[in-house]
Amino acid sequence: MQAEACVTSGSCNNFLGGDASQNGYTGRGSGTSYATPAVTGVIALMMEVNDEINPLVIREILRSTAERRETLSEEVDGEGVEDGPWATYPDIDPHWNRHFGWGMVDAHDAVWTAQYLNMSGITTSDMNLDLQVHIENISSEGTVNTYTGQAWTRGAVMEKIEYSVDGGESWTEVMYESVNGSMTAYESFQFQFVIDTDFLPAGYNMIIVRGVDDTGASSMVSWDSVIGGGNIELMGSGDSLGRLLFLGVFGLSVLVFGAWVAIQQRTEEPFELAYAADKTTEIPPTVEDELFEAILVEDTDGTSS
Repeated sequence: MQAEACVTSGSCNNFLGGDASQNGYTGRGSGTSYATPAVTGVIALMMEVNDEINPLVIREILRSTAERRETLSEEVDGEGVEDGPWATYPDIDPHWNRHFGWGMVDAHDAVWTAQYLNMSGITTSDMNLDLQVHIENISSEGTVNTYTGQAWTRGAVMEKIEYSVDGGESWTEVMYESVNGSMTAYESFQFQFVIDTDFLPAGYNMIIVRGVDDTGASSMVSWDSVIGGGNIELMGSGDSLGRLLFLGVFGLSVLVFGAWVAIQQRTEEPFELAYAADKTTEIPPTVEDELFEAILVEDTDGTSS
């Protein structure tokens, strides 16, 4: 991690011993002496909000939430910094730079990540920290956010990448960059997924994404916070209508099938006639495949039935 300090001569004042111009430092100060106290304070806050995280998880949270730039220059970033992209060895780690490590520590995001893991009940003790999944870019069009990320592994097998909008209660697999052939360790690839924030609960919502290995172990989560539109009832109504239509069609199909079966059984079974034994001579014999002829006879005794 990189920590900058007030060491320039002239107008820079450290408020402890007056002007810093005579402190013997050069125009740019960095290194362990600067980074250690700053990062240690951040770690103390992380442990306060989540006592379950261990040193490896703390390091991973600091890495994943650190601030990075796409490009660096000696003029802007200090003496000795090479002009060019951030990653010094992108084939090994797209996030590491030989001057700034994994970036400038972001106290807010690091502490919030630790707290969110604790609040949502996501355990870190069984995480596979060799899986690297990071949201790199977010583009918005209206209420629709398109998330593009980068993923790689440090030797472990990445089975899938998935995202959640409900604190890890349910997960949906992302779309992947098409890659020819098999991928090696440290070889990165892109993924993407789309969220319509209008259909999220009103207020703040967390979008989290993770990688999963072949044993089901999760990577450290990468996240974004968004404001939901609160139209979850509308979306639920659509789902309910769809379910009702499906059940209605299914129920009608069952009734039609049952009626068809009943008709088939009645047409295949012969008529059974009930008659008195002494009246058999009055009943004509049955003839198959011919219609019965019936004659209406007037009631001669004046009774009705």
